[in-house]
Order: sequence, then structure tokens, then C-alpha cells
Amino acid sequence: MHTVRLTVRIVILLLTIAPFGFTQRGGSSLGHALTRHRAELGELPQPGDVIIQDIFNYHQHRVALPRAGKPLALEIRFGGASIAPRSRTFVQIGIATQHVYDMKHLPPINVALVIDRSGSMASAGKMSRVQEALSFFIKKLRPRDRIALVAFDTKAEVLVESAPLGDGAAVRQAITALVPEESTNIHAGLMLGYAEALRHLSKTGTNRVLLLTDGIANVGETDSQIIEADSKRFNDQGVDLAVIGVGNDLNRDLLRSLATAGRGLCHFLGDSADVRKVFVQEAQSLVAPCARRPQLTITLDPALRIVDLPGYTHEKVDGGVQLQLDDLNQGATQIVLLDCAVSDLPPGTTASIVAKLAFQDADGKARTVISRTAVPVTRRAPADVLEDHEVRKSWTIAAMAVAMAKMAEHAAAGKIEEARDDVRRALTTVRERFAGGGDSDIKQTTATLRAYERLLGAVDSRGRAVSR
Repeated sequence: MHTVRLTVRIVILLLTIAPFGFTQRGGSSLGHALTRHRAELGELPQPGDVIIQDIFNYHQHRVALPRAGKPLALEIRFGGASIAPRSRTFVQIGIATQHVYDMKHLPPINVALVIDRSGSMASAGKMSRVQEALSFFIKKLRPRDRIALVAFDTKAEVLVESAPLGDGAAVRQAITALVPEESTNIHAGLMLGYAEALRHLSKTGTNRVLLLTDGIANVGETDSQIIEADSKRFNDQGVDLAVIGVGNDLNRDLLRSLATAGRGLCHFLGDSADVRKVFVQEAQSLVAPCARRPQLTITLDPALRIVDLPGYTHEKVDGGVQLQLDDLNQGATQIVLLDCAVSDLPPGTTASIVAKLAFQDADGKARTVISRTAVPVTRRAPADVLEDHEVRKSWTIAAMAVAMAKMAEHAAAGKIEEARDDVRRALTTVRERFAGGGDSDIKQTTATLRAYERLLGAVDSRGRAVSR
């Protein structure tokens, strides 16, 4: 695979793609928003709060956009313009889905809003945050789009039966009238919402339930496995699920597994910025599927060996690795990062990586997209193995995300000094790679990490508060 002699970098794309451009992020934001929210509250995250891939996928990525008529684009970028024998190379694999710039051109939408109105929603402005979010969302829909509204506390009820939105007055009035009370019966709310969406299942459009909740099921069916199984029955009938979490006492594992099985996203609303991101800037991603059950297979030149693949669960396959990704909606980007060791390679040859994305499109048709990129081998490694700004940025944010995950584990185990070291090393990496502090995405993630550094500085080695 590395016998072709070339002196310039080769990029061969078996997919026709447009020039590089910024696209909406549109992926699950639970890990990023929850981690940032903990820092703002002056709390260290629990280990389960830090979802590494959510953090580095939250930001905008400069990746190739799909051409008109193509559902998505797939690209591979090396951090340096070349590689050298017995060195390391950093790689970014980017996916960008098609973005419809006017939602009036989207297929028909059939959505059921399932809203938690239990007593705990009265605290910390959670209900007002949900009402604000839904107000934005309704403005994005068309009069002909179908919408139902279900609310749940100890029991669930249909407040607005599934019908065309029209002028939206009935739905807005029902949302404004929501009053938090009693307990949390997530299962009953979900089942009622699914039933409403299923009554008017669209064969040519989007069928989705949006679940907005702040907590843990404590009445009705509370067994997570049963809730997941019952939810999946409706997913298998063609109704997807997106989950929006608010508050600090989330059952993260349940909400994320529900969203994954339901082919949807899992978001967290920590503040108004999160509300705008999810329901204004990326509303299309909530209701417009693009690629279902995406499976990414990465095949490497025999001279390349993966040392690190942060965040994602993956399995080894012949010549590389395979990942099951979350479903991709329209207007979204997602990246996968590889840190590879390079073995002995003759200078003047090339080494290549092939990425293959298999998925079902919005119509259920099996599709495959393939991208191949080759990089030249030189005697000496480039002076900067992260000279590509996009790869440098992504790997720097990933380094901070990994540090937060390690910090959370160490702090939970009472290993405070180790937690401090995790943060210090990551901040040093940021200073080395971005002397000027980087762009707004780098600065935002760095600010979260520094907030944790201050929190760790306020406790002793046993986690006890230090008097100042």
C-alpha cells in the first residue's frame, strides 16, 4: 500500500465534495453542556458527566460540505503535510451532512412534545427554560407540520392532540399553562407521546418524540431496562426519539440510551445559550434525519498503528477499526480522531487511510460513502505534526476533554493531587499549541477547565475545603 513514489501530498476522495466550509454542529450536546454547567455551579463533575466525544463534537468543524443532492460528505485530514518513519501522526476523520437552509423545504414533520411537569421542575428556572425552548421550536415549524403535546407528573395526559400546527396558538397556550407538581412518571409520558406520534405516522417525513425532563423516574414503571425496551418498540415502528435534559439529577445513562436506541440526539439545557443552540441554531437537527445506523470502518496502511482513538467505543477489524456512530441528522458535523504510530517506511513512498461510512438514508435505503487519503513519507517528520489548524484545534479540545474525564475519576476516588495534575497537563498543552489562547471554542473549553482548576485548588489532598 506504500509503494507508490510521490513527492507531494496526495488526496484521493472517492466522494465528490464541495470546498471546505463551516457547518452547524448538530450532534448530541449532553456531555459538553453538563460539564460546563457543573463548572458554572462550582461543582466537580461526576465521572459519567464527561462524555469525551460530545465535548470535541460540540464545536464547529471546518470540514468538506456535501454537494447538492448528496446526503453527506466524508473526509480524512492528516495533522502534518507528511509523515516520517518511527514517528507519530494525528488524523481527523470528518463527516458533514446536508443542510437545508430553509426549513420550509424539509419533508413533513410529525412530532410529539413530551414535557416533564413534576414538582422538581419548579426549581432553578427549569420549567421557564423548557417553555422558552419550546417557544423557539414552534416558531421553526410550518403550519402544516403535525404536533402533539403531552405532559407528565405522577400520571400523563394529552394536552394537545396530534394535529397540524396552524397558527400555533393552542400549543403555545398549553405550554404557557404548564405548572410543576407531583412526581416523575417518565414511562407514562413517553408511551403517551409515542402513541400520539404513531396515530399519524408519516411514510415520507419525520416522526419523532421530543422528551424534555429534569430527572429520574420515581413513580410508575421505574426499571430502566423496561423503559428502554418499551421505547424501542415504538422506535422499531418508525418513531424516533430525541431527549432534552435539564437540571442536575439526570439519569444520564437512561436518557442517552433512550436517545441512541431512538435514533435521536441527547442534549442538556444548562442555560439560555444551550436553549438557543439546540432549538434555534440547530432546530433542523432535532427533526430532520439524514443517516441512520451509521457504521464507520477505518482501514489503515500496514505501517500505521492506532495508539489512541479518544471517546468512541470501537472494535478491531481486519486492517483497522470499526465504530457504531450515533444517527446523523441534517445540518450536522461529527469527527473521529486518530493518534497513529508510524513504523519503518521508505522515504518517497506514501501511507494511506481509507474510511467507509455505511448507513441508511432518510428513506431507509442502504448507502455507502468512501474516502481515501494518502500522505507522503519523508526522511524527517514535519516540524509541526499539527500544522493543520483544524486538526490542531480538534486534538487540543480532545486533550482537554480527556483530562476532564480523568480528573472526574481521580476526584471521585479522592485522588485530588492526581486530578490537579490532569488539569495542569491539559492547560500546558493548550498554551503550547495556542499561545494566543485560540479561538472562541478553545477559550470556552479552557475556561471550563480553569474553573475546575480553581475548585481543586480550594480543597486539600483529601478533598476537604481549605480555609482562605
